Amino acid sequence: MTNFLRHRLWPAIALLIALTLVTGVIYPVVVTAVAQVAFPSQANGSFVTTADGRTIGSSLIGQAFSKPQYFWGRPSAAGVTDENPAGWEVVDGALERTFEFPSFPEAIEFVNRVAAAAEEADHHPDIEIHYRQVKLRWWTHSAQAITDRDRELAERSGSLAG
Repeated sequence: MTNFLRHRLWPAIALLIALTLVTGVIYPVVVTAVAQVAFPSQANGSFVTTADGRTIGSSLIGQAFSKPQYFWGRPSAAGVTDENPAGWEVVDGALERTFEFPSFPEAIEFVNRVAAAAEEADHHPDIEIHYRQVKLRWWTHSAQAITDRDRELAERSGSLAG
C-alpha cells in the first residue's frame, strides 16, 4: 500500500495541484496583466457612461437594432438615456403615464389618435382603458428597455391628449 501511495497517488496529487495553479491562477493573472498593458480600455470592459458618469453598458457588446431579423440588443446600444418626457414615469422598465378624460368617448378618441400615430411609426404602446382613464406604456421589446423612439412617441402621445 505504501508503495502504491509513493509511486502512483502522490505524483497524481502533485500534478493535479500544479496544473490547477498553472491553469486556474497563473495563466489568468498573466493574460489579464498583458491585456491591461496592451489594451487597457478593452480589458476593463469599454464601458459606456452617461453624462453624469453612470455606467450603462459596454461598447464591445451588442448594437442598436433596427431590423426584425436581429436578436435583442443591449439597452445602452439601443439609444437608452435618462431623459424622459415631462409627465412620464419609468415603471417596471417602461415609460408610463395615465391620462384622464371628461368622458369615456373622449378617452376612446384619444386611444384612436395614439393608435394612428403608433401605426404610422410602426411602434406600439401597451394600452389600458379604465372608463375615463387611459394608461400608456412605451418601451422597446427588442431592446428590453426604453429607447429614444419610446421617448419621442410618449411625447407625441402626450400632445395628442389635447
